[in-house]
Amino acid sequence: MSIQTIIRGAPLFHDLYEEEVDVILKNCQIMQLEPGVKIFDEGDKGEDLFLILNGKVDIIKNKVLIATLGKAELFGELILLYEGIRMTDATAILHTDLLVLNYKSIIKMYDKNPRAMSIMMLNLCRLLADRLKKSNSEVCTLRSTVNGLISSLV
Repeated sequence: MSIQTIIRGAPLFHDLYEEEVDVILKNCQIMQLEPGVKIFDEGDKGEDLFLILNGKVDIIKNKVLIATLGKAELFGELILLYEGIRMTDATAILHTDLLVLNYKSIIKMYDKNPRAMSIMMLNLCRLLADRLKKSNSEVCTLRSTVNGLISSLV
């Protein structure tokens, strides 16, 4: 599967023209990681977001596994919204190839192609909304479980 195909499958890049994807690819690097390699720690400063080309990455907050991400999934995307501070830890758990997208390169797109930038930001909002829905559902499930346990103890 080509890098372009994987990018097209990633939610951040839906609805971009082929030429726009090519411009993004020109400003990217590929990072190859062995299992167990830390990509970043919570609190680190950073300027990159990552698209998994193959492999798997664990996203961890306060030593709690938040998600295990795989092929065509994006992480580190909050760097586009915050001032470069990582909110979680990220670690490769298999041999993993990442497409590294630099914040400054993406933001420069706004001057050259505001349409593409607008689409990417809308897609980012959709991605974050989906993740928030999933988190809300998990919180509700956990609360129900805890409330059930408390009720059974009383």
